[in-house]
Amino acid sequence: MSLSPRTLEALRKRIRAAVRGRVPRSDVDDVIQEALLRVYRGLPSLKHPAALHGWVTSVIHGTVVDFHRRRPVLAAPVDLAQTEEDVSALVHLEPFVLAFLAMVREPYRSAVELTDVQGLTQAEAARRLRLSPATMKSRVQRGRQQLRAIIEECCAISFDSKGTVLDLGPRALPTKARRRPLNARRA
Repeated sequence: MSLSPRTLEALRKRIRAAVRGRVPRSDVDDVIQEALLRVYRGLPSLKHPAALHGWVTSVIHGTVVDFHRRRPVLAAPVDLAQTEEDVSALVHLEPFVLAFLAMVREPYRSAVELTDVQGLTQAEAARRLRLSPATMKSRVQRGRQQLRAIIEECCAISFDSKGTVLDLGPRALPTKARRRPLNARRA
């Protein structure tokens, strides 16, 4: 299967729109180039032209995830208020959020993945999963609540009055929660 220049330009715009909010501005062009290369190399193996849209979406997602996996993991808490203005908190949190998202129960995890990770609207995700829009909305809300609870259980996050993340770091265990050795006796 080959792509016309017009289709290729439309793909480039779609990839740019999908990548722009997920990686730092300075890396957007590199990630777009990588995604376009993957699309170009994988086109001969695409058997059904009707599957192009969904396949490109998965290529974009995989490219963004691979980009974040190659970046070094932050060892110390990050003060997000002092980072570049054009880099959203999601860019810093995405590698961690994806790991936490894996802990969300199904069917809520797939609803959040489709809408918040892959960028589909709730209506598009509902059509893809053959659900009613109300059911999809409910699953997305419950999935987000579960994800938030999982993140808040292990991370200390501070927000400003507008809801912007100011600081994040590991949550300290209370001293009472520390385990006693198994051979220690109670007095």
